[in-house]
Amino acid sequence: MASAFRGVLDFMSRMGLYDVVLPFLMIFAIVFAALEKSKIFGTAKDEDDRVITKKNLNAIVAMVIAFFVVASAKAVGIITKVSVGVVFLFLFGIFFMMFAGLFAKEEKHGFFLKKGWLTFLMVAGLIIVAVIFLDALGWLKLVRNYLGGFWTSDAVAFFVLLVIVIGGILFTTSTKLGKGKKKDEDEEDD
Repeated sequence: MASAFRGVLDFMSRMGLYDVVLPFLMIFAIVFAALEKSKIFGTAKDEDDRVITKKNLNAIVAMVIAFFVVASAKAVGIITKVSVGVVFLFLFGIFFMMFAGLFAKEEKHGFFLKKGWLTFLMVAGLIIVAVIFLDALGWLKLVRNYLGGFWTSDAVAFFVLLVIVIGGILFTTSTKLGKGKKKDEDEEDD
């Protein structure tokens, strides 16, 4: 038995809320914010001699771009798929912070990640968002198909050997030699 709320959601779906209105509002907001922040169309001064952006021009351009995007069903499908993926990534981040906060020592202002972990998570998040976009565009399937035919056992073994050799070279050349060199320079300054 469907509830009244499910009926309302189905009605909004039939009216185009999810296919037209919400993607339009999202694209409009993102483009308008980017135009306001970048001040591409310049600035003007108001009667109080304050510098303001050209909001009317930014709004018109953002509205036109949003209409163009919504006119393409394929673009709306991509936006919907990417939005769902990014929301799941966001939820994963929230749940990770909640879980990590259970085991963290509370400092002055709460739980914060150290700089190395923060950088790692930002790079990992960027890679995940890029994969979400590639999957939404259908390019990830092409890459998977190509790699599936390319990666035989010999190719995998070669790649693993190459990574081990390069890792060994980097490890050998970056250990203690750089620290000892700096120590010698410090002694010469004295």
